[in-house]
Amino acid sequence: MNNTQLAGDQSALLLGALTHLSQYLHSGCPRSVHHARLLLDQLEDIAGCEEVALSRMLIDRVLADQPR
Repeated sequence: MNNTQLAGDQSALLLGALTHLSQYLHSGCPRSVHHARLLLDQLEDIAGCEEVALSRMLIDRVLADQPR
């Protein structure tokens, strides 16, 4: 995998996560925030970025506060 493809994959994952978070903020649907977290998991696996790990932790808090 070359650097351009890797950067494109990272951008696509980030865009997907932001889209799901936006949907969550608009609708309150916990499924959207769960999908965002899954995408951030994948992004962290690729990028290994501390900021992504922090974002995942914040999303985990949101998910923990959701009624089941």
